[in-house]
Amino acid sequence: MDEIEQQQTATRKFKHDYQNILLSLEGFFESNDFPGAKDYYYSQIKATSEIITKDNFTLDRLIQIKIPEIKGLLIAKLMMAQSNGINTSVEVEDIIDNISIDSVAIVRMLGIILDNAIEELRELDSGKLAITCYKINTGVIFVVENTCRSDIQALHELEQYGFSTKGNGRGLGLNNLSELVAANASNVALQTSIVDGCFIQKIVVGGVI
Repeated sequence: MDEIEQQQTATRKFKHDYQNILLSLEGFFESNDFPGAKDYYYSQIKATSEIITKDNFTLDRLIQIKIPEIKGLLIAKLMMAQSNGINTSVEVEDIIDNISIDSVAIVRMLGIILDNAIEELRELDSGKLAITCYKINTGVIFVVENTCRSDIQALHELEQYGFSTKGNGRGLGLNNLSELVAANASNVALQTSIVDGCFIQKIVVGGVI
């Protein structure tokens, strides 16, 4: 919630500044500098506008998720990713208003996956984060994909307790995720894969992969 409030404050400030940016075009028009106005528009105003529109559109896709704690987590993590310049996309194909697992457990699982994805993309300083959510029969499926390094360790190494590519004592995320899945094994399945430079994690709740 703190992250969301900070982003909202930054957005309000930018909207105020953006009005001033538009007014700055008057200087070009008053001097009949139409080539300068065209260059300023395409190099500054249009590029910035497209970024803001894209980010807002991405967050709007979450309207289909009706479970507040899950939506809140996804909004916060997406805004964090966007504030770090990470290219994000979201697809929510169905209305998600019920899930057959304790909400704290699924929030913890998604939190670990998204934190790892964002950290990897920060390290790469490029790439994409994609989130997909949909239903199959009575099950709900969450898929998180992120660009990863070409030399990323094998999955069995990443899931070892305490293993980390970032230093000692930091490799608890995927191990904790495995333990959470195991604790809810009767109703949750996790599938992890690395395909064409993408690290993909799929959580299935109340369904079959």
